[in-house]
Amino acid sequence: MAGDARLRKAEHIGELGILRTQVAALQQLAAAWPEVEALAEASASMDQRAEALIAKLITLPGCGPWTAHYIAMRWLGWPDAFPPGDVAVLKALGLAHLGKGVRAEREAERRSQAWRPWRAYAVLRLWNALN
Repeated sequence: MAGDARLRKAEHIGELGILRTQVAALQQLAAAWPEVEALAEASASMDQRAEALIAKLITLPGCGPWTAHYIAMRWLGWPDAFPPGDVAVLKALGLAHLGKGVRAEREAERRSQAWRPWRAYAVLRLWNALN
């Protein structure tokens, strides 16, 4: 049985301390995995693959834009990933005073345009700046 099938059928995964909604999200991701993997391995440009992957991931319950961009950054190695609303990025940019909300996210997104197509590297640098 493939790993994705085992995860979909995992009855006791909640015993690991994972919330029921997170278990459901993991199971939905496992069910969608063949399509997700095909998008990641498609013979298209990196940007096209990443954008298709992100679009698919955000349709899954429990997987929002932050998670989708993070997966594109780490799994695909997409250099232009920019996880929106990342608390550490907002803090490093001095936007934490705006709170975690649409206003702060829009300002971070606006500033990030100057770093295209290398925004993921900027994110890593911003994360490291807080250490």
